[in-house]
Amino acid sequence: DTEVVINQVTMNAQGGAVSISFGFDSLRFAARNKDSNDGVVKLRIKRNGMVLRYKEFGINRTTETYTDSNGYIKTRSVTGKGDYGQVILLTLLDVPPSCDQVYTVTLESVKLNSGLSVYNQSPNPVVITSRSLHIMGVKR
Repeated sequence: DTEVVINQVTMNAQGGAVSISFGFDSLRFAARNKDSNDGVVKLRIKRNGMVLRYKEFGINRTTETYTDSNGYIKTRSVTGKGDYGQVILLTLLDVPPSCDQVYTVTLESVKLNSGLSVYNQSPNPVVITSRSLHIMGVKR
């Protein structure tokens, strides 16, 4: 139940936009607590600690929060099972200030081991494979 950095890159876009894409081959997890529908995995793309894009995966649901073309924050839901494959998770175009920017992808698990003794907790409740983070400066 902690948030950890799983990918990180530093880039100076020199005043231009930055195209960001994060994807993975598979994401598997299981809620091992007493209420098996509680387990959630949260993935975030951040610039210098500020969340740019967020997606939540649940055992029986997926919720994605995004910013539409008018700048409004919106949420959409998709049904899921806790086993997701071949996902291009998040893509976005960022326009950062002109200096070095640190882009990170973080993963947070919530309630996957809660309610269990230390001896019964899974040491790796979340498995994500073949992840990739692509950052590209875009200029006219």
